[in-house]
Amino acid sequence: MICNDTNTSNMLDVFSTIQVDEMAKISVADKLFCEEQQHSLYTTLDQLDKWYSFFKREAEQYDEYISYEVNGSVKMKYYSGLEKVQVSIYSSLEFKPFDNINNIVKERCRAIERFYRTITNHFNTTYSLTVDSTDFDTEKTPVTFRPLFSHCVNRIIDHLGGCSFRETAELELINRFLKVTMPGYGKEPDLKGEKIVFHNILSFDDFYIASRGQYSRHYNCRNELGAICEGLALAGCNALNGDEDIIINFNGSNINIAEPYDLNTDEPKQMKFYKNGRIDVKFSSKAKAESAYNRLKLNVPYTKSA
Repeated sequence: MICNDTNTSNMLDVFSTIQVDEMAKISVADKLFCEEQQHSLYTTLDQLDKWYSFFKREAEQYDEYISYEVNGSVKMKYYSGLEKVQVSIYSSLEFKPFDNINNIVKERCRAIERFYRTITNHFNTTYSLTVDSTDFDTEKTPVTFRPLFSHCVNRIIDHLGGCSFRETAELELINRFLKVTMPGYGKEPDLKGEKIVFHNILSFDDFYIASRGQYSRHYNCRNELGAICEGLALAGCNALNGDEDIIINFNGSNINIAEPYDLNTDEPKQMKFYKNGRIDVKFSSKAKAESAYNRLKLNVPYTKSA
């Protein structure tokens, strides 16, 4: 069961207690991951920089006719000037290293962008965050630049706004849940005994119903159920990694509306779909349902953000 895996919760707890410096706010496992990524990046940059230096030396004979941008790429001062260095009718066919230099600069920038994206995605995935990748100016960054993983980590910590990783992850998760379940129009979720009832969540594809007699969710409704399952896993068993996989034997292309689905969580227990888009989520008791209802902030007024 998803709720029995406490590794994520235990790892997250470290962020609430360590406040020495910025790097002390991340776990040992996260720091190790970042260090490994930085080492791998530097190995690639070493290889690219070696070839960049080689081709740059080869280009020195054309220094009168070229200039270098801040990022190390080559720019022609004027094309006709190269004709002056041609000594035969075959000179135009000779290899000149300008394209190679510019390609190396592009690959170098791509490597750094991938590094920033990989570090950011690691924290987003591990802690259910939605931090954008670090901006990187490929035109104005010097060709000698080598990023530190702390650049990314500091930006991610700034995103937390003083909260722990766990607190931020829960807030963002609940916000995603509320955007789906509290749309600002129609009927809001109801607490009915041991059930929470969600209204107008899914739409079904009329073609599949008419031609095959099966309830396939409409392609515009791919994210709603995932956000609901994510919220239910948090409320039911304090997990951050909930998704559609908590629904046992679920197939979004052929949803059973006759019988409830069992859930792979301690709480809640079952989920039932209806043809009008309603979803019933059943808990083991009224108290459990009410606790989840309150944990997900369904008991307070909600204003949908832009």
